[in-house]
Amino acid sequence: MKSLILIPCYNTHIYIDKLLIQLRLNTDCKILVYDDGSSPALNIDLKKYGDVFFLRNEDNMGKGYIIKKALDFAKSNKFEYLVTIDGDMQHDPNEIHKFISLNKKYDFILGSRRFSYPMPIHRRLSNRITSFIISALTFKTIKDSQCGYRAYLLNSVNSKDLKENGFLLESELLLWNINKSSKVKNVNIKTIYSGSKSSINNVKDTLNFIKLIFRYVIA
Repeated sequence: MKSLILIPCYNTHIYIDKLLIQLRLNTDCKILVYDDGSSPALNIDLKKYGDVFFLRNEDNMGKGYIIKKALDFAKSNKFEYLVTIDGDMQHDPNEIHKFISLNKKYDFILGSRRFSYPMPIHRRLSNRITSFIISALTFKTIKDSQCGYRAYLLNSVNSKDLKENGFLLESELLLWNINKSSKVKNVNIKTIYSGSKSSINNVKDTLNFIKLIFRYVIA
């Protein structure tokens, strides 16, 4: 099936060339590099990597905003799957085949990391809790709800009702789109922490997750 690979980027200048090179060694799928207001703007030789689209927000709008825009972009350009991989090399591009080779069989293909070192202990705890809650609410096994290495069957995703613009969009998307008939696959991937600074605020994002769950329950 026709897949588009999305790379959300925010100040990931030191990683983007290496990421694109490794992706090209593993797949000929078209790639969308989406610069979310990096300063300075990402400067990429698109011809060097072949079949690469480039979009940019002048202001930093958030990862969730980018994913929603990319879903619309992929649908309007007749793609069937959107594969997302973070731009900071915390996902191994050599594992991209795990998401592309299975996409004919599943609606949602979700990367699953080991909840162990080098993942920080507070991230392990929050991920276990959020994954348990989302699994319970969707009646599907979601092993790693906070992992951004994923593939979505576009016909199974309705982005119109999604409101989150930050990291919580990835949880919101699962809650609003997975149903009893959805085919969900968890695939094991490497746990990588490259030293890049996380944009996750533990207290703020925990409160926002509670609000998200409350909004889902009363919907």
